[in-house]
Amino acid sequence: EAFDPASNPNASDQLYRRERLAAWARAHPDDPPPAGDPLERGFRFYQKLQCDDGHWAGDYGGPHFLSPGLVVVWYVTGRRDDILDENQRAAMRAYYERHQQSDGGWGTHVESPSTMFGSVLTYVALRLLGAGPEEVVMRRARAFIHFHGGACYTSSWAKFALCLLGVMDWEGHESIPPEAWLLPHWVPFHPCRMWCHARMVYLPMGYLWGKRWVYADAETDPVVELLRAELYPEKYEDVPWRASRAWVADVDNYSPVGIVMVCARRFLTLYEDSFVLGPLRRRLRAKGLAFSADYCRAEDLQTNYVCIGPVNKVYNTLVAYDNRDADGGLAVANHALRVADYLWVAEDGMKMQGYNGSQCWDLSFATQAMAEARAGDAPYLRDCVVKAWNYLERTQILSTEVSQASPA
Repeated sequence: EAFDPASNPNASDQLYRRERLAAWARAHPDDPPPAGDPLERGFRFYQKLQCDDGHWAGDYGGPHFLSPGLVVVWYVTGRRDDILDENQRAAMRAYYERHQQSDGGWGTHVESPSTMFGSVLTYVALRLLGAGPEEVVMRRARAFIHFHGGACYTSSWAKFALCLLGVMDWEGHESIPPEAWLLPHWVPFHPCRMWCHARMVYLPMGYLWGKRWVYADAETDPVVELLRAELYPEKYEDVPWRASRAWVADVDNYSPVGIVMVCARRFLTLYEDSFVLGPLRRRLRAKGLAFSADYCRAEDLQTNYVCIGPVNKVYNTLVAYDNRDADGGLAVANHALRVADYLWVAEDGMKMQGYNGSQCWDLSFATQAMAEARAGDAPYLRDCVVKAWNYLERTQILSTEVSQASPA
């Protein structure tokens, strides 16, 4: 069936199901006809969708702010095919175009109304993937962005990506001082006290912000030059960057910034601007950058370059790229090998998932259903259950002597 986001913006994994059912048919040419019992029919169908290694794969996408960050990093690191190849880029472009909403924008998630967060990032990603500014999709998107004030009114994570690409000045972004990691751990706002995903996202962000990292060819790249003209209602040179830091469109302002955060931002601005604190700031900044780079490397090695999630994955890749002279680009190449872990293709195109999958989660529910139905010992499910068990055992962190002695 053709994908219709108007009826349901979530894909139903038709490509995956078709591939798995075809593989089952090849391996089981004498498969018996469907059983009469509805429960057995359901389990027999579900086992056909099981992957060869024992888990059930599925679409874990949805957020529209994930893959555009990957596209930006692909672009600013030299448009490497080992990060995104031609077919992947075409499938991503198809995904963006199919999910454009009737008002011309994109939501933060496929199920959300259009926001500037989703719209600005997706617009930039489409342009970097080759979409022309006068294509119908782009004209409609640009009208939405301009109606809401231009790219200065998008959210902070979108502004961050724009600054890396060179289509927004770093003066338009709030402070992310990497030296915050040097504070004593008992400080209430030390980064180590943040939620793990926020902490590991702001780690590479702080490094890149602290270096004011910008795409090396930003001043000569024709696409960047055009984007500077397309994203703002006024001339790029006339944008009041410092004043625009706190601007956000009403459609994105779900939780207005409170007085405590306003005061913190002003304090950090004073800290950045202070001439008196300049020598201390530069000394702390250098130490903070070194700490952040080392912590990113530790995260890369600990997770085998998958990282904790897709956002810090792409920015850790950029940190590795910035330090590529130290290892000859080995870390970037290792990061490129694990990009595919986050990608998923369905009938709506290719998207980036919220994690590298939910394999154990989905498998656990599937096997629990079999156990609750007392079908785990059914002869027709034996291979299915054994593969599922083996997958679960192989993916455990073995921390005791008993578990380490397991044949898995």
